[in-house]
Amino acid sequence: MQAGAKSNRGWGPRKSRTPNSIDRHIGARLREFREARGMAQAELAHTIGVSEAQIEEYEIGAARIAAAQLFRITRVLGIAASALFDGLA
Repeated sequence: MQAGAKSNRGWGPRKSRTPNSIDRHIGARLREFREARGMAQAELAHTIGVSEAQIEEYEIGAARIAAAQLFRITRVLGIAASALFDGLA
């Protein structure tokens, strides 16, 4: 592997990922629901066991939310997972 290249389990160097419209939409909806409940990013992060920076990454669409985290987030916010997808065409 070349210096500075990140491992991608043998599939070559990793490409940097830019947020796509679905990731941004889900992140924006997450932020809306979190803020509507008066919950800080730090509180949500602590409750589901991730860093505050990770919540920020989710909310701007820079990181995809794993299924297990999606389940935890929706339980804490008291919403159905489908609510995060509302509005997608």
